[in-house]
Amino acid sequence: MFIKRLSKREKIIFFAAVSCVSIAILKTLVIAPLNHKINLINRDIKTSAKQLELYMRYLSQKEAIAAEYQKYLGNIKKSASNQEEMAKMLSEIEQLARNSSVYVTDMKPQKTAEKDFYVEYNIEVEIESEVESLINFLHQLNNSPQLLRAKKLRLNLKQKESTLLKSSILITKLLIP
Repeated sequence: MFIKRLSKREKIIFFAAVSCVSIAILKTLVIAPLNHKINLINRDIKTSAKQLELYMRYLSQKEAIAAEYQKYLGNIKKSASNQEEMAKMLSEIEQLARNSSVYVTDMKPQKTAEKDFYVEYNIEVEIESEVESLINFLHQLNNSPQLLRAKKLRLNLKQKESTLLKSSILITKLLIP
């Protein structure tokens, strides 16, 4: 072969060149992809560790979350027929209106909407009041133990040059059957 014809110095240079090319090929074809894969795995490990830390924090708060859930369960769990729930909702709205000094002119219960995992009760309420009383009513409504919410609100002046507002509010309540 041609290696036998090379001098000692040429053989050393030839083997050094072959070694350098072999190392470059090894680095390009084996080490770089392996290094990239290791970096991806390390990144996944860090993400999983952060997620595990978050889940451990959730588990440590499990009892507190369960107690808080039990506190609200009575307010969101359906405990009576649709008519009885609607009657409770109507009486709560009347009580809040009295406490807020607003005058309820009309209350129209809407059709109950039964969804996949909850039941939605809607009541349209017509109110006449001063601005401050209306704001107080809305605040009490949103802080109600029955978890009532104002979904839509329309405001009009009762008369020109008047401070009285005529309001229409769509009030909703969601319950889990």
